[in-house]
Amino acid sequence: MNSLYWRDYTFSIYEHLNFSEEYPYLFVLFILVLFLQSWQSLGIISRHYFKYMILSFSIISIVAFAFSKINLVDFESYFKKQHAENPYIKGNIELPNIPFTEVLYSRNKTLQLYVSKKGELYFYGKKRNFSQLKEIVVALNNEGFYFENLNYFVQLNIDKNTSLKQLYKLQKVITTYSDFKIAYNAYPENPKFPKRYYQDNPEGIFEERRVASFENEIMVQLTKENDILINNSPVNCNEIAENIALHILKNKQYTLVVKLKEDAVFSDYINVLSYTRAGYLKACKIVAREKNVDDYTLYNNPESILPFNIIYNYAFETDNLLKLPLPPKRPEDD
Repeated sequence: MNSLYWRDYTFSIYEHLNFSEEYPYLFVLFILVLFLQSWQSLGIISRHYFKYMILSFSIISIVAFAFSKINLVDFESYFKKQHAENPYIKGNIELPNIPFTEVLYSRNKTLQLYVSKKGELYFYGKKRNFSQLKEIVVALNNEGFYFENLNYFVQLNIDKNTSLKQLYKLQKVITTYSDFKIAYNAYPENPKFPKRYYQDNPEGIFEERRVASFENEIMVQLTKENDILINNSPVNCNEIAENIALHILKNKQYTLVVKLKEDAVFSDYINVLSYTRAGYLKACKIVAREKNVDDYTLYNNPESILPFNIIYNYAFETDNLLKLPLPPKRPEDD
């Protein structure tokens, strides 16, 4: 079953599917079919082969007709219930469309969270508060399974109209109590696959905060009119990434400073972030060519070529909810 392919994507069933638990009725039917197939194969060694085949066909037909008349399972209600439990349906989550995405590896995904339009936080189908999230993040962070060559991240599935204040609180909990990166799930503006592909197999962008040198400060601003300004100069949407890359290359001791309008929502935030990430990767590509860095490193570890330095200029601060004690240090941190 691991050899199933769909277009250019390998569907790894062993990572996503527990067949006997998630599809119990279909699992039973598989067993029944295998049993009948084995029973039918006995006819090969039977002296009365044709009589055996006719008898088998008759019995199987009668059994099939009987099953068709018996409604053991209300499949319509079952699938409606399964559909209602889908985290995107349950949380009424509509992901934003953005101009740029990047592929993330599921094996590096440590935690997956869902944030509804009302700002409610869901984890494994259950509503959680920020204190509970803090405990979850600290526990995972202390497991100590990090490797230098792997970038572990928390995937956030946030409705496009979620307030930026709610997002900021969520970011602060994750970045304060863990070393995980944050990746946002979103749909590309020109998707090549159905939406389900981007939900089950995250394509998002990393957001990483660093204390960086301010020798080259690049201000990326979203105005009330939804125009993008770079260092106070308006830029055409098709040229934003290229413009950011050129500013980075002028002085690699740079910092991208993102400033959003006061009533900005998550869709605005992720849109601007995607532009900055696209510009950063364009700059990485140019530097990689200058240094003869291979494509594998460029694709899998651009941070080794050029750091992604970005900070945000928020118009608000968090409340007392986030003023929680820091977790104890892990032994390997000393």
